[in-house]
Amino acid sequence: MDLLSLPMSERLNLDGKKKAEYVRTLHEKVRANIEKKIQQYTTLLQGFLHLRLYMVLTH
Repeated sequence: MDLLSLPMSERLNLDGKKKAEYVRTLHEKVRANIEKKIQQYTTLLQGFLHLRLYMVLTH
């Protein structure tokens, strides 16, 4: 992980446990965001496939 992407307060903090907890929390947030985006794309794709099926059946 690139340390430059961390906030300045976290880069200057020398406490290992606190930094590890911050990174763990950051990873949880990123994982949740990725799962949310996957769900959005899945919903969008299902709508698109439904529309295509409707168009094929009606033409």
